[in-house]
Amino acid sequence: MTWLLLGLGLMLIVEGLAYALAPSLVERMLEVLRELTLETRRLIGLLAITAGNERVHSEGKWGSVDKALNEIEKLLDEKNNKEDQSILLATKEQLLSMQQ
Repeated sequence: MTWLLLGLGLMLIVEGLAYALAPSLVERMLEVLRELTLETRRLIGLLAITAGNERVHSEGKWGSVDKALNEIEKLLDEKNNKEDQSILLATKEQLLSMQQ
């Protein structure tokens, strides 16, 4: 859960910076997006998902599935709360299924 909240927080920082530092650029980007077809916007979204997924699964300082699994194991040893344990185990199962 911590990783999810961290990721959400980082996303909000980047979004906020764009609006704070370059609001006119955001408006222009929205105009460009409005002119694109739905299929093109979907393709851009799928490419972004693919790039993010690749980044998460590749080795390096951004992380990997193996690193995430190691962290989950550490947290499973530390956490006694049943809800935390349940969430960690579900996350571990999901990561293991992605690894196959």
